[in-house]
Amino acid sequence: MIAEKLRDEILGGTFGDGQLPSKLDLAQHFGVSHRTMEPVLQQLRDEGLIRSIKGKGTFVNNGVQSVANLTSRMVLMLMPGNSIFENGAFNALRQEAFRRSLLPVNLPMPEKYTKLTLQEKSILTQTLCAPIRGVLYHGHGYRVEPFLDNWKNIKSVALTNFTGINGPPGSSLLIDFEAGAEKIARHFIEQGCRKLLILTGYIAPDLPRNEEYFNNLLPRKFYRGVSRAAKESGIAEPVLYYAQNSTPPNDFATESIGLKEAEPLLKNFDGIITTFDNLAYCMIRHAGKLGMKVPEDLLVSACSDTGWTCRFDYRITTLSAMQELLAERAFEILEAGGIHHEKIVPDLIIRNSSMR
Repeated sequence: MIAEKLRDEILGGTFGDGQLPSKLDLAQHFGVSHRTMEPVLQQLRDEGLIRSIKGKGTFVNNGVQSVANLTSRMVLMLMPGNSIFENGAFNALRQEAFRRSLLPVNLPMPEKYTKLTLQEKSILTQTLCAPIRGVLYHGHGYRVEPFLDNWKNIKSVALTNFTGINGPPGSSLLIDFEAGAEKIARHFIEQGCRKLLILTGYIAPDLPRNEEYFNNLLPRKFYRGVSRAAKESGIAEPVLYYAQNSTPPNDFATESIGLKEAEPLLKNFDGIITTFDNLAYCMIRHAGKLGMKVPEDLLVSACSDTGWTCRFDYRITTLSAMQELLAERAFEILEAGGIHHEKIVPDLIIRNSSMR
């Protein structure tokens, strides 16, 4: 009980000069013996709130701020809620927040297939109403749930990929997938590929049917990058193919494209560049069923270095998610204020699926 009261006083800014009264004075203040105060002070030392310096006294540790200032140090982070493979990105953001003495608060990213519960919506609204430092969020799926459109006064940074119709409501820090796709294509061409396929997920029926919107989606970005590499190398123009499977590709769909649909693609192209990592996994598995070998008979690449590219049966060439750099730069943009739009060119991670 005494520890709770003293903790509240410390966090409430009672000791403005940073120094606590002596142990005897504290004992008198709380109406207990000085022997009772010692374990209380030790508990608060163990919690990192205070430190004792022999001959000088007990002091509030640097960085311990009042409760009134806690919300100003909060950063709301929204990542895809249905993904077991976003841990790396979230952990990088969280560690960067701690490094800057900020408080990360995580909620699942509102999107089509993972609607927020009423409780989560309430928490989101209450958090956005508070004077928080800002919002960092994964931009994929923003078109379906444009949750920040009514909060444009809040500093925010869209991360990795943005699919909104009217552009981000605040700043953005995106992966340059067009440049990344060009890197993959150049690598494939250097390995001897001459017929390149860009394989992507099916077209959802609710997508806006206009060219401007489609040009900003991942498949078109990949197509532009691969086309540029193919043209400069003098090989045939790549083909962009949308899988016909009625189930949207997701983290757990091991059949995001069936064997019957995959077979002609595997036999007609010698380089398959996918925009979903599990599509790459499926194509390599289907190739094996047809007696084809990767990378001997064809090369296959993924997109985002999720678990599909390295945690299971195959080691798949992919683009780096650039997690540490993305996290560091995201907080720099948030701290700078204003509106900034930047892109990060991803590194190419070459693995067994393209090493001849």
